[in-house]
Amino acid sequence: MTDITQKKQAEEKKVLMDIHMRQVQKMEAMGTLAGGVAHDLNNILTPILIHTETALIEAGVEPKLKSRLEEIRGASLRARDLAAQILNFNRPKDKKLGTLRLNILIKEIMKLLRSALPSNIDIVQNLTAANSSVQADATEMHQIVMNLCTNAAHAMSPKGGVLKVTLEEAQIPAKRFSADDKNHPGPYLLLKIADTGKGIDEDIREKIFEPYFTTKKPGEGTGLGLAVVKGIIKSYKGIIDLESEPGKGTCFNIYLPIVKEEAKQTSTKCPVRINSQKALLSIVDDDRPSLMAMSSLLSAMGYRTEIFTNPEEALFSLANKQKKPDLILTDYSMPHMNGVELISKIRKLKPDLPAVIITGQRDQVIIDKEQGKDVKIMQKPVTRQEITNILNELLSSTS
Repeated sequence: MTDITQKKQAEEKKVLMDIHMRQVQKMEAMGTLAGGVAHDLNNILTPILIHTETALIEAGVEPKLKSRLEEIRGASLRARDLAAQILNFNRPKDKKLGTLRLNILIKEIMKLLRSALPSNIDIVQNLTAANSSVQADATEMHQIVMNLCTNAAHAMSPKGGVLKVTLEEAQIPAKRFSADDKNHPGPYLLLKIADTGKGIDEDIREKIFEPYFTTKKPGEGTGLGLAVVKGIIKSYKGIIDLESEPGKGTCFNIYLPIVKEEAKQTSTKCPVRINSQKALLSIVDDDRPSLMAMSSLLSAMGYRTEIFTNPEEALFSLANKQKKPDLILTDYSMPHMNGVELISKIRKLKPDLPAVIITGQRDQVIIDKEQGKDVKIMQKPVTRQEITNILNELLSSTS
């Protein structure tokens, strides 16, 4: 009897090990796929974001056009954050916690939703806590609010209804604390996302925050999942719950601790201004749309540029031209020679040439200590402010 039991236990253990191995392999494959998707997404976003930045320089102060360009820029930055999250799939993720004004974030999301939701859904906003902030990751909060609003719209399909979003200061009622809660004493920002849909039955309400639970049909997507949403809110020392009545609708309540914003000190120092008219920048990128976009932006910023679609051309130019560039800006991932290899060869021709490597996957770029002098790595797609800061730093050190 003992032998049979041991054999059965061994077989069960083997089955569990096989399941675990398949899961590990599946996660590795998904991680590889996610990395490829994020890389392609970053390449697509690069010219979109950079051309938008260039247009903002050239558009002057025309308010309507500037407003539209700022919206494109904001959407591009959110897509960049999403690509970064995809790249972090299956890797430990460092949250970018910061002081966040939820009313600004919600207004941006509502603008997006107005064009995305069916016309039979009315959006009502009541954002009274305009000056209160929370400590949170902006990308995570954007996804949470978007996810809950999309779920609310789904609950009102196909008849339509009212999506109401409320933001106000509040205290958490004592009944909402569980015995093991160690929450911030308050005050809190209370975000309510309510719909006039079909509501949620009581038996489902008890399971709705469980992992992998969904009421959506296959193919309709599951978004973040409410278990993930609850985990994120809890990590911010907050609470999420819901109130629902079948046939009348559902309201999700998110309580987040209010934090004080640190007073920003205005610097009396004048920033160092680089005479960009004298700086010649070499740009190397095998992706022509990204190359042309970067050249346009830097030209609009006042720099002189020369462009190369492959590293060999850049090396030949550096070796044979009398006028040398003041800085080289190169993509990392290129055929035959990557950005690090290019800089290594350039340093043999001009040892003190500052360099910027732009990459879709920062952790892939490894530079040795000697070669790393006056070399900066940037995550694509880059913003005008980011590249301004880097160029000022590198060109200041050489001027």
